[in-house]
Amino acid sequence: MQKDKNKGLGNQIPPDLFHVEIYFEANGSTTKNAQQFYNYYKDSNWKNYRNEIIKNWKVLAWQWINYQK
Repeated sequence: MQKDKNKGLGNQIPPDLFHVEIYFEANGSTTKNAQQFYNYYKDSNWKNYRNEIIKNWKVLAWQWINYQK
């Protein structure tokens, strides 16, 4: 049960696409933009530009959303 409690909080890597879409919609973006974000980081194996595993996808999603505005 403890593992389910943390689902969708940002520290689950890789996140579920469903959670990413909800986050994007809640922050004024679209599911299409969420899918682009998801696929971009999925293709990079959820690693950043320093080849380190991403610790919180929501930080990057927030930046992605605000860059698109």
